[in-house]
Amino acid sequence: MKAITFHGVRDVRTQDVVDPKVVDPTAVVLRITMSAVCGSDLHQYHGRGGALVQTGAIMGRLRP
Repeated sequence: MKAITFHGVRDVRTQDVVDPKVVDPTAVVLRITMSAVCGSDLHQYHGRGGALVQTGAIMGRLRP
């Protein structure tokens, strides 16, 4: 699947990543046909998020 990944301040890329898998009986996998970067992801994009996001992290993904 394609995802927007973080690679540093003002450096995001569309990349192929591993398809998601159901890992919990209450989980689901949805097909998304259109998306956008979340407003909270813009903090990292502009360099105001500190070291919260690792290089290559999928932006907009819920983190456990």
